[in-house]
Amino acid sequence: MLPVPETDPEIQLGKLLGEYEAKYRETLKELSDKQRAARSLVIITLHKRLLSSVNAFHRTLQAHARGVGETLAASRQTQLPPQRVDSELPEEELDTQEDAWVQSASLTPGAQALDLLKQMQALSAKHRLMPDARARALASWIKNFLHTSKTWNARRVVIFTEYEDTLSWLERVLPGLIGGDCQDRIARYTGRQSDNTRQQLKAAFNASPASNPLRVLLCTDAAREGINLQAHCADLFHFDLPWNPSRIEQRNGRIDRVLQPEPQVRCHYFVIPARPEDKVLTYVVRKLGVIREELGSLSEVVSAKLAARMEQGLRDLDTPEIDRLATPGDKALAAQAELEDADATLLRGDLDKLRATYERSEKRLNFRIEHLQDAVDLGLRIATSSGDTPGQGLKALPEQPGVDGQKPIPTFQLPDLNPSWDIVLDNMRERPQ
Repeated sequence: MLPVPETDPEIQLGKLLGEYEAKYRETLKELSDKQRAARSLVIITLHKRLLSSVNAFHRTLQAHARGVGETLAASRQTQLPPQRVDSELPEEELDTQEDAWVQSASLTPGAQALDLLKQMQALSAKHRLMPDARARALASWIKNFLHTSKTWNARRVVIFTEYEDTLSWLERVLPGLIGGDCQDRIARYTGRQSDNTRQQLKAAFNASPASNPLRVLLCTDAAREGINLQAHCADLFHFDLPWNPSRIEQRNGRIDRVLQPEPQVRCHYFVIPARPEDKVLTYVVRKLGVIREELGSLSEVVSAKLAARMEQGLRDLDTPEIDRLATPGDKALAAQAELEDADATLLRGDLDKLRATYERSEKRLNFRIEHLQDAVDLGLRIATSSGDTPGQGLKALPEQPGVDGQKPIPTFQLPDLNPSWDIVLDNMRERPQ
């Protein structure tokens, strides 16, 4: 919970946008239902961008203002705007196309609305590069938990935001708010970067904190899938919450996953009571938690229904409607159970085939698992030896129970290895997505 004064720019802009929306929708009343639905999405996009940052909002507001200026010169009232931009587009295309879409879908409202638009332009231009309450709170958290006594400790944090404009602004303001030496401590991970750059960032973030200075990874949703960040990180911040429940779970899954060494994972988000949308988003997050505890995960059908409704706007979305949309019906539950049963049957069949193939190969090669154990143990002893000091090999741990009545699984602990092994160990942790 983050109390923000009514005088803060993001709160003032939210109020102005609410007033502007009421005036703007008067302009849409005389349009057809299809026209009205398509063009009202411009206002919803502005709300969404403002919830992310003033900087992200200012960019889209400028595109909207350009569209308003164009319709002053030549009326487009009867033309249907192009289809809304697909949010799954790569980031290098998304921002440009969204600007063009907002501009083309915007219409000229009345004089009072135009005055409100000018007020929002002036206010957002003045404050778009300044730190807001969330940035200050985030920097304070980093100073308390990562940058204690002006020295960076071994903890790491992942920070997600939906828009690259917000990420760039955070990258600019955080070092000044944190203070001290932030060189090489903060990095950005976006869809605009090359595959090689993203791989290097992932390796650096998963490397031992003793060998790599990176502590804060700023990510767009390009990182919400297909990347494991749990090796040395158990904290994640949603700087803004997606209007799609499945994306929230995908983000959390970057650190809340198998081989997370910490017993507890902490996924944080900001709640600003003065923003009406925050009440809705908070309830959605809590609802997701309940569903996860009861069903294990949110079904794709329910997630899609809830996301589609959220994309129509949050200010008129109440808790009873969220409950209705987020509660899977009997048919959805049955379909989900049937799908899970089918997957389990296929998986059991695959395991049986793999087990049979393994046993045939073992006999043909005269191979036993103890041979691999001896080879790894010897290699580790050689690698960790130094001069007259003998090296350390595998340390046997209690065996783990076998699967489906199979024999117990031998388990071992690796010795302490120097940082040069970090990349090898990180790749060993990799799992198919």
